[in-house]
Amino acid sequence: MTSEKKETLLIVEDDLDIADMLNAYFRVQGYEVITVNWGEDGVSTCQNTPPDLVILDIRLPDIDGFEVARQLRSNRRTQSIPIIFLTAHSDKATLERAIAVSPSGYLLKPFKERELMTNIEMSLHKHRIKQKVREEVHPEALSELGKKIEAIPLPVVLLSGTGTIREINQVAATLAGFQRQELLGRPVY
Repeated sequence: MTSEKKETLLIVEDDLDIADMLNAYFRVQGYEVITVNWGEDGVSTCQNTPPDLVILDIRLPDIDGFEVARQLRSNRRTQSIPIIFLTAHSDKATLERAIAVSPSGYLLKPFKERELMTNIEMSLHKHRIKQKVREEVHPEALSELGKKIEAIPLPVVLLSGTGTIREINQVAATLAGFQRQELLGRPVY
């Protein structure tokens, strides 16, 4: 890890043996770790204290991991938190449901610790880059298209092919309750 602040991982896993093993492993790796065993607890933990990344089982005792991910993606405070599914299920229907909530990773149990660490490190790195880009966007750095969109007195949003906000004028951002810079690069769900 390259940052001074310890990054926080939330593990949402109902198998206590796996949860304990992951907790111990990630603490040794230098992460802060929060572990919950129920999907609803995962959602409320993320909303109260957003972690840097969520490791999420799909089959949970209350709501499934897909519903946890859907709720996180639909909340502006938690929508950009990277999610890695950790599951024993690899059937087509499960994979399609996972893809629908845009996880950062999908690992099958049993897994190798190195594979999981690689997924976590890559997901966190990608997330940090996205945050940095969002923070560095300034009005004076608008593209030519962005300048034209900003001049339109009606709300305008331009999406990328992946469903993220490529350009947005301040009129649209104000309607959403944000500053323009806060929304650039964010996914739309």
